[in-house]
Amino acid sequence: MLANDFTAVDRTSAWNLTNTPDLKFPTYHPEGLAVVGDRMFLSSTQIIEPTKMYPTPQDGYDRTPGRGIGHLFVIDRQGKLLKDIVLGEGDTYLPGGIDFDGRSTPATVHARFSRGRSGRAGHAWERWCAASTRSRR
Repeated sequence: MLANDFTAVDRTSAWNLTNTPDLKFPTYHPEGLAVVGDRMFLSSTQIIEPTKMYPTPQDGYDRTPGRGIGHLFVIDRQGKLLKDIVLGEGDTYLPGGIDFDGRSTPATVHARFSRGRSGRAGHAWERWCAASTRSRR
């Protein structure tokens, strides 16, 4: 079982490169990757407005939250972009890591500075349907 094989992995473990897909689309700032069957799911942050430092802290923050777009890219094993699912926009644009739980691919999205709000979580499979009309493909 694959999970058991990871118990033997340490800093001295040898890794073999098996594939280098050529991604012919902007990946911005990749955050997480999950490989499921013949698909790869890559979460990424597109910065629209970088954060800016305040001269002095304001409301406990040393910088503006910035603005951006959180993406979940669905990619085939050859690197072709199949779908670009928008996970978050505005000041809630930072997707975190992703995983596959055997049924869906959960991905979190949060604001750089929550300003009292908790991070928002979404499931990629649910977002896949909801975002189909917003696909940037």
